[in-house]
Amino acid sequence: MIIQALKVVDHVFPEESWEQKTSDIEKYGADIFVMGDDWKGEFDFLKKHCKVTYLSRTPDVSTTQRKGLISSGRVDISEWTSSRGDISQ
Repeated sequence: MIIQALKVVDHVFPEESWEQKTSDIEKYGADIFVMGDDWKGEFDFLKKHCKVTYLSRTPDVSTTQRKGLISSGRVDISEWTSSRGDISQ
């Protein structure tokens, strides 16, 4: 929900198993695979299929907490979406 709200994201597809990554990249024509930098190096095998990028975590931002606030209805995702499509604090 948070990722697909970004204007730079064309398509988000659900992960049902770890093994589907390569087939999903090919099926959906993904140009880039993005993962948090706590997984750095773990998905380098996908580089032969697309660009692999590991993003640094944002200090003091908890995705789990934000998902909980959005799910509860107490906060709307648009409150964290800037005009550039970034999720900001």
